[in-house]
Formats: sequence, C-alpha cells, structure tokens
Amino acid sequence: MLKQQKIFFDFLRFCIGSAKEIPDSLKEADWKELYRIAQKQALLGVLFYGIRRLPKELAPEQQLLMQWMVMAEQIRKQNIKLFQDSVKVCQNFENEGFANCILKDQGNALLYPDPYMRTPGDIDIYLSGGRRKIMKYVERVCPNQVMRYHHVDFPVMKTAIEVHFTPSYMFCPINNRRMQKWFKEVMGE
Repeated sequence: MLKQQKIFFDFLRFCIGSAKEIPDSLKEADWKELYRIAQKQALLGVLFYGIRRLPKELAPEQQLLMQWMVMAEQIRKQNIKLFQDSVKVCQNFENEGFANCILKDQGNALLYPDPYMRTPGDIDIYLSGGRRKIMKYVERVCPNQVMRYHHVDFPVMKTAIEVHFTPSYMFCPINNRRMQKWFKEVMGE
C-alpha cells in the first residue's frame, strides 16, 4: 500500500507539472489502486491529464483506461457548466452593484495546467459591500437563508452558490482580526 501511495504522489507531481520526467516508479504502478486513491482524493481528472502524456506501455490496461476517460470527460463537462454558471453569477452580482471575485474551486482551477481537469464543487463568490448589505440582498432574493460567519448559501440555480462576506477566516481570534484587517487593506487589488 505505501509503495502505491508513493507511486501515486510521484505520478501526481508529473501530472501537475512539478516533475517534468515520467517517474521511474510508474513501471511498478498498480493502476487499479492508483485509480482508487485518485477517486478517493477527487483527483481522477488530474491523473488522467498525466495518463494522456504517457507512452502506451506505461498506461493502464484498456478497460480501466476507458473507465478513467469517461470519468475525466464527465469532470470536464462539469467544469464547463460551472465556469458558465460562474460567469452568470458574477454578472448578476455586478448588475446588482456588488463588486465580486470567484474564490476557491473555480478560481483555483485556473492555476492547474488544464483548468478542466480539477473535480469541481460549488461556486464560492466574495462580494464587496459588507455583511449587512449582502444579507439584505440575499433575504430579498432567497428568504430565510442561514448566515454563517463567513458566508451564506444562495440557492438560485442548480449549481450550489456560497456568497462570502470575507474570503476566508481563522479560528484564532487574534490571527483572524489581523487577516480581516489585511483583507480590507488589499481588497482593491
């Protein structure tokens, strides 16, 4: 098991571009085990990106390869939909007078070698304007939503949306105050 985990991480580094050369350890890969690990870690699309760059003799056997390809295509289609929904959500909030920024999931996807290989989740969007103004708008559009410290759910479409009052937070109150202060200082950038 530990050997396959090491092979998994070696291959993951290759898939995301941290390692340029195909890892030698891949010759001993148990592809079914790597698939299982990738599935558990929501990295099937990321590993498939690397599989596409392998010579045929190092790739998984045909049946598993086809299964992996189907999953990677589903992930790609989910990302297309989420990117389209993200644009709609941003435009809607812009039209309502809220400057905004996509956080986490789709925002981070742009840092991948292929933004469509990352397993997508929901849309996390930061809105400027302050908690009170944001909650007033949310209450008008979607009444009775439960507000948390840093976000509120905004169920206006099939894709889950979290509207954030702050990009992030820390559990330690002192560190959190410092981070919130820093956010306010750099928000315009």
